[in-house]
Amino acid sequence: MKALVIAGIGLRRLFRDRISLFFLFVLPFLLILVMGAAFGGAARPALGVVGDGPVLDELRAEPAIRIERLADEAALRSAVEPGEVSAGLAPHQRQAVSRIRPPRPAALVCRG
Repeated sequence: MKALVIAGIGLRRLFRDRISLFFLFVLPFLLILVMGAAFGGAARPALGVVGDGPVLDELRAEPAIRIERLADEAALRSAVEPGEVSAGLAPHQRQAVSRIRPPRPAALVCRG
């Protein structure tokens, strides 16, 4: 009970002082805005791609992602590891749509 009284008194003091409200709420948002404007940007991450398909057509239409085609999965891995591309996507092609069988998942390679 005593802790709640102390917390209530502290909150009342905090909300009475406008300068402390500024430093608690307004200044952090201003710093985030300034730092984001200075160091953020319109960087387009590069996505390494092996193969072709409807998903890749959709990705090519996206202006925020730069697509780089690679020959095979080995080239994709060697491009992701040093950071030449941000991530890699290698969709596995299915020969017949009418067959009922679980599809193979796409291989996604990311650097950490």
